[in-house]
Amino acid sequence: MAIRVRCHDDDPGRLRFSAYRPCWPATTEAPAATDAPAATDAPAAEATAAPTEQAALSTGQLADVPREQTLILGWSIASPIGVTNPWAVPGYTHQEGNAFMWEPLMYFGIFADEEIPWIAESMEYTNDDFTQLEIKLNPVAKWSDGTPVTAKDVVFTFEGQLNNDKLPYHASFDQFVETVTAVDDQTVTIDFKMPAPRFKFEVLMFKFDTGIPIVPAHVLENEADVNLFEGGIDMPSSGPYRIVLWDVNQKIFDLREDWWAVEAGLMEMPAVKRIIMVNIGGQVGQNMDTVAQRIVNNEMDSALDMRSSVIGNILAQNPKVTTHAGNEPPYGYLDWWPNSLWVNTQLEPYNDPNVRRAISLAVDRDTINEIIYEGAQISTIYPFPLYPACRPL
Repeated sequence: MAIRVRCHDDDPGRLRFSAYRPCWPATTEAPAATDAPAATDAPAAEATAAPTEQAALSTGQLADVPREQTLILGWSIASPIGVTNPWAVPGYTHQEGNAFMWEPLMYFGIFADEEIPWIAESMEYTNDDFTQLEIKLNPVAKWSDGTPVTAKDVVFTFEGQLNNDKLPYHASFDQFVETVTAVDDQTVTIDFKMPAPRFKFEVLMFKFDTGIPIVPAHVLENEADVNLFEGGIDMPSSGPYRIVLWDVNQKIFDLREDWWAVEAGLMEMPAVKRIIMVNIGGQVGQNMDTVAQRIVNNEMDSALDMRSSVIGNILAQNPKVTTHAGNEPPYGYLDWWPNSLWVNTQLEPYNDPNVRRAISLAVDRDTINEIIYEGAQISTIYPFPLYPACRPL
């Protein structure tokens, strides 16, 4: 087992581990873990502040899954047990593993700088003024209960965002969307109130941690109040994993062998058959010695939030551990939310471009790189991360 570490540039001292094992078919021989726990017995959390006691949920006896097919994450899980409905407000979070269950129309690959069709095979503006968008769905897409994903689900999702002011993208839909129409089972058109050239990217695609999931109309249309419906662990979803156990200490997802995306040819069946999220609770960002030792022992494959000094010690103790930058600083990946210095350009003296240029020139980026990023050349004059499409020509 090997592990990567991810550095969040929004906090240069904060780093995360992410699994080295890919989610596509594994090699014939996976490295054996050292003193690894059984897949059904995840390491108990040793949080500094224990979560409030809640009733555990389970689908029954857990299947046996080999350690080399199990991904164990040390994470912080704060949402109420059983809240899986993306429209449950308050209570739902798009984090804490819920992205394993819910999918978008499309993803955006930031390093490849390209759209990745998913539930939708295409999303195209049909006129030059960007006032109409046509969405063509993948006909193979299905919910986990076998019900096809159709235009009805997309229209239900969009009209919900448009009409329900408790939902996170209501403001965007209310500002731009005039009507949503199901042309046929596989086609949806959006007519906008005004040109909306960025709506497809900013609202409808998953990237970083933004974008909306498509929800099942045949489930939520039967609820008197979709915001009060928790969902539970049996709620149909379209993603590759389903929750099989959730208690205060852990959240366990098992692979769905009937995941539609494999049949559609979008990707091969994931090699990771089980994901165990161990709730490390209040240890996040501090008191991480125990979690770090579990990484060293190959008892965990990923954990947040490590500091650079802790990561250095881990790398020195376990040659199987690596980071997105290998064994070199800054131990991390190019974060979409970098540290930046902003000023209000509507106020004096910051409305003077010469003043803003002087401030920029006064920033000692070499010292920032040396002290904060341990010598890595990270600091730039730009307020955005230098992904391929954002780099100077």
